[in-house]
Amino acid sequence: MTNFVDSVVGGVRTAFCTFINIGDRGTSFFNELSPLPDIPSAGPFWNRVLCDRNDPLPPGPPPPFTGGQCPTEYRVTISRTLFSESEGQPPSSATVDRIGQGPVSGVFVRASTEGAPSGRYESSIIVAFASGEVTAGSTFVDNGSTGYVIDNVSVVRTDGQPDNCGSPPPDIPPFPPEGDTVNIDITYTNNEGDTVVELGDLTIFAPVVIAPVNIVAPIRVNLPDVSFNGQIVLAPRFDVVLNPPASTDGPGEEGGDDEQPEPDDEKELIGVRVITSDPTAGGATTIFGQGAAPNLYVPRLATVQYEVKFEGVTAWTEPVDIKAANQFVPAPKVGLVTRFVVNNIPNVSSVARPIFIPETPRCCE
Repeated sequence: MTNFVDSVVGGVRTAFCTFINIGDRGTSFFNELSPLPDIPSAGPFWNRVLCDRNDPLPPGPPPPFTGGQCPTEYRVTISRTLFSESEGQPPSSATVDRIGQGPVSGVFVRASTEGAPSGRYESSIIVAFASGEVTAGSTFVDNGSTGYVIDNVSVVRTDGQPDNCGSPPPDIPPFPPEGDTVNIDITYTNNEGDTVVELGDLTIFAPVVIAPVNIVAPIRVNLPDVSFNGQIVLAPRFDVVLNPPASTDGPGEEGGDDEQPEPDDEKELIGVRVITSDPTAGGATTIFGQGAAPNLYVPRLATVQYEVKFEGVTAWTEPVDIKAANQFVPAPKVGLVTRFVVNNIPNVSSVARPIFIPETPRCCE
């Protein structure tokens, strides 16, 4: 029996693997990581590492250079790194070149299990010349290893003439700052043993790199009756991390996400806890804390405002800046708090959890 949360994780993985193969959307997503070294663009590498797709894939988008378009001879020089981390080997870098007839239509990494020993796959660097594909490097690595990663490509005519033929690759649109949304479906078995299918959407925000090699992308899962914040972890290992809404009982309890106070509620709202799963996504400057002090993100990650009713008049408090990934904002002491709002800066996603205490202290527990 598959429970609900596990089904959401599986649905996110499936939706993301579909997303990175839709037109230019996957390419623009991974372009957000450029020009960082040792991080490949969309294509066979990500399909294999993230989505367990072992079959050879067709060449991806045009090569990341404007040259190589004339019907003449070219020298293609490739800087590459071989990662065999599961075999206990350190990364090894090298530069290789191949000569062939242009136009040069692509330089990419291909991953294949065809002909490979059990538990291993073949990682190959391919140059697509007009006369056919040429291998610029090939090796067998364990399934848990990354294989080849292309760091840089240079394409130069061997006759020294200007490389002025053809057209440059098409422009890939930038990844939208508000994120990109795809459909998601969740299939799970409820407590009564019934199979339930829920349809919703998955919003994927731009990926960021957290030193030294952690790559994460914030996400938001919206289903008919519940929403999840979380993140997709691309490296060092593909994973989906969710922050499901939750509530507890007792003094100082946390309410559900965005639970608003009721005027006749027996519980008193004492403040709001704002949790940001990926505080670096919005480009805020990080000030690293000393000792036990938390990291600060300036000028802010979000703001919190309370709506307060006082002597028959309703008004809003001044916005309070959220500068920590896990921050508590006390509620006003004067007036009746009727609601609150949290406004995130672009690309940042947070969970707001109100904190309540009973109006009458509990006795003798």
